Amino acid sequence: MNVVVVNDNQIEQIVQFMYEQNNCSKHHIGYCGKNKDEIKSSVIELIEDNNKFFMTCDEDKLNGVMGYEKYDNNVEIWGPFLRDKNVQALDMLWDNMMNSINDSKCKYYIHCNSENEIAKEFALDKGFKFICQGKTMSLSLKDLDIPIHDNISTIIKSDYDVFSSLHDITFPNTNYNGKQIINMLDDEHELFVVKENSKLVGYIFISMDLEFNEGDIEYIGVDLSCRGKGYGKQLIYEALRCLREKGITELQLWVNTQNKYAISLYTKVGFNIVDKLMSYAYSQN
Repeated sequence: MNVVVVNDNQIEQIVQFMYEQNNCSKHHIGYCGKNKDEIKSSVIELIEDNNKFFMTCDEDKLNGVMGYEKYDNNVEIWGPFLRDKNVQALDMLWDNMMNSINDSKCKYYIHCNSENEIAKEFALDKGFKFICQGKTMSLSLKDLDIPIHDNISTIIKSDYDVFSSLHDITFPNTNYNGKQIINMLDDEHELFVVKENSKLVGYIFISMDLEFNEGDIEYIGVDLSCRGKGYGKQLIYEALRCLREKGITELQLWVNTQNKYAISLYTKVGFNIVDKLMSYAYSQN
């Protein structure tokens, strides 16, 4: 058995392998999509950004793939993808990836289906710690009846500080703080707010990949004093309206199982649970 760094001529081969694997719950990795063209585009983009993918072969037969996306001191692991559990292949992929990154300050993340026993056992064997469980929820927007609410609008500059404060209180330990979200706003990132008596009391932040007609609800937050008034549901409808106008007809999103508020809102709108995902983190320090 040998392991090699994936080159341009091998991308099609690993994409087909990852596509087949990721459409099976027991091999599913959350960072990787289930659409073949999307996977290919992501792999090419990651490699162009100096990330790497590794593959193991046994007598010229591909039997394992692992890659990564590194940003700042965070590393999201695309894998492991294996035909069958193989400790030797796992160790070879892991060792080559770690040698490639060679940064003791990094924190590593694995995001896998709850049925993916290979990935879960691998994570625990390498010293990863379980951090949370989430649900992938799905909704078709094609024929959805989406009401319009006059109290929902796109954020304006005068509301930036109030939004940032509300977001940072609602999500104190998350990937993006309020100021970072504001700096991300463009044609593929929208931020809508709801006001009560001219005061911002809730918001929803969405992202889109218009090339693949995909979108995501990244954050939704409503001031604790204003919950139970229907604002969360109104914000979701505004997000869905925007996504559909941009050509997105199917929406999938991930929600932490502890976020009962968001799960309840999405369920009321019509979202269904598709996958249950587990998240693990590892640090060398």
